[in-house]
Amino acid sequence: MIDYKTLNSLLKELRSKNTSVNSKDFFERELGKSNETFKTHRLSIEKLTKDGYIDKLRSNYVIITPKGFEFEGYKKKVKVMEKKVFVSHSYNDRKIAERIINILLVDTLNINKSEIFFTSKRETGIRSSKTWREQIRKNIIDCQLFIAIITPSYHQSHMCQAELGAAWVTQKNIYSLYIAPITVKNFAVVIAERQADNIREKEEMQSFIEQLSEDFSTHYSRNLDLSNLVEGLNKFYRSLRSYLRENATDIGISYNENSKKNSKPGNINIPAFDTEVIKTKAINEYPNDYSTQEYVINEQKESYDKLKAIIKENLDKPELKIILENAISEWKDDYSMVVNTVEEQLDSLSRMK
Repeated sequence: MIDYKTLNSLLKELRSKNTSVNSKDFFERELGKSNETFKTHRLSIEKLTKDGYIDKLRSNYVIITPKGFEFEGYKKKVKVMEKKVFVSHSYNDRKIAERIINILLVDTLNINKSEIFFTSKRETGIRSSKTWREQIRKNIIDCQLFIAIITPSYHQSHMCQAELGAAWVTQKNIYSLYIAPITVKNFAVVIAERQADNIREKEEMQSFIEQLSEDFSTHYSRNLDLSNLVEGLNKFYRSLRSYLRENATDIGISYNENSKKNSKPGNINIPAFDTEVIKTKAINEYPNDYSTQEYVINEQKESYDKLKAIIKENLDKPELKIILENAISEWKDDYSMVVNTVEEQLDSLSRMK
């Protein structure tokens, strides 16, 4: 067996000397010319210099330096961060995909953007001079987590369908995210048996993020941070609504959040605040986290009271009823999001007048 402890101590010594040496000579001198030496195993210094351990090298000898390594006769090798998440999407839907990536994956979960393969951005996709089909094929193979953003444009794209089929064949973790007018009835056979998540449903997107986090930890032995999930989802939906309000028709997405300016004001009623329902949801979302449960319950009660105050202050606005109905239809008993939506709509209405 290779003595990793010895090799790591040698690396530490090498770095302290701040010198460059030929790896073959260095290890043979320090470990001897036995079957356990660098000469026999062709050990790699790549992970040793980065992570503190050795793996086998199926290539040439390397030159070790305190700053890294390089192959003999070649330029210094720069290790590119491994892609872990493949975001399959139609170019028409890139703005929706960008919000999922930037707000939920990067800002909320702290996944490094360089770990995500996303073809609509050069920094995360295909670089200059690279063959794009080959790069897509390679990254589908490399990434264990595959997110499909399924829309009318996605269904019409042969490349998107090919990516989805390749992910299924290579047995990736596939997360199917869809948005109206797409329904699960429109799904291809290869993913119809999997649980899919509606992008417009906060509860379903929360489930998607939690499952992605769990699978990420399983495949890459790194835990993702879910502490900002609620805040991240709220930010995501504010941004998504703003985008869809202006662009849904252009990209074939169903989105109905238009106020009826001439509607007459009537009796405006909201469902009674059900403490038990809110409490049950908080317990299910944050089991054994009693401080967070208490915070969520109090936040929802405060939001409910605030919503009643907003209604009282704006009863003279004929648009209020439809705004409120749309908000409650979308967010149900998540009163913090209902309040955010109503306030946003009323602010926009005020600026338009």
